[in-house]
Amino acid sequence: MFVLMGLTSMMVLFAMAHTMGGHSSSGYVTNSRRKDGFGAQFQEVIAAVIYAEIQNKKFVYTPFKLMEHNYDNDPDFIAKKERLINFMTHFEVNTDPSLAPMTD
Repeated sequence: MFVLMGLTSMMVLFAMAHTMGGHSSSGYVTNSRRKDGFGAQFQEVIAAVIYAEIQNKKFVYTPFKLMEHNYDNDPDFIAKKERLINFMTHFEVNTDPSLAPMTD
């Protein structure tokens, strides 16, 4: 059952990356810019990475810009999330906002 649940999760992530999460251009894939919570945004990042890997494309990371659930108004909230996932030191960083449109 655990393997089945894992496969189902992978299929869902692949579908997310294919339909809404992974913006793809000639040879790369990047995640969308979003403004919802950390979990939803990180799930999309992971889906885009998986999609890029499956499609033999390069993943380019689009950093977080906005994020909900900062209940303490911590000015370092997003920076802490970036340090947590540690993607900026392991992937090329997308610096062109037009390549990753904002989604709701």
